[in-house]
Amino acid sequence: MTAQRIETYSFTANDRLLLDTNIWLFLYCPHCVPNTYSAYSAAFKNILSAKSKIYVSSTILGEFIYRYCRLAHNLLVAKDAAPKRFKYFRKSPPFRKVAKAVADAARRVLQAATPVDEGFASLDIEGILTDFESGRHDFNDLLIAEVCGREKLILVTHDEDFSVRDLPILTANALLINMRFPAGS
Repeated sequence: MTAQRIETYSFTANDRLLLDTNIWLFLYCPHCVPNTYSAYSAAFKNILSAKSKIYVSSTILGEFIYRYCRLAHNLLVAKDAAPKRFKYFRKSPPFRKVAKAVADAARRVLQAATPVDEGFASLDIEGILTDFESGRHDFNDLLIAEVCGREKLILVTHDEDFSVRDLPILTANALLINMRFPAGS
């Protein structure tokens, strides 16, 4: 299967979409460059207009919160406005403002998306670990791919790491669109 260009996709009310962490960051994190990923902002408006069903997993929400905090931390460290070590930053006064902004953004994600039950106990964890130990795949990406397959969700992502998975994907990433997927991946 190949990924489809999100800019030309016609969303419908029957679409079941799992938006990856990077998409939520493009939409709700001010530390990302919005003009670079305007295709996702436009697609999000089309998704909402079409009343497509949007889902989020705890894996994706956890990644969103972690990466948003890390991006904010890096910016504050560059301005010498926060401790360099992240663990110290989390206990510092500047973190409270960041944590509030991140929690507000996470609430916006949860307002737009329905939590999907990842069903950890029913996932093929041994297969995922075997795939992971090959060194070619991110563990969380494997979990996300497994959930998408089981729940018959279309993955919306900019991450070309998903090029090795046989999933329906919507993206603005030209590299991902041009990749070929191995049979049975």
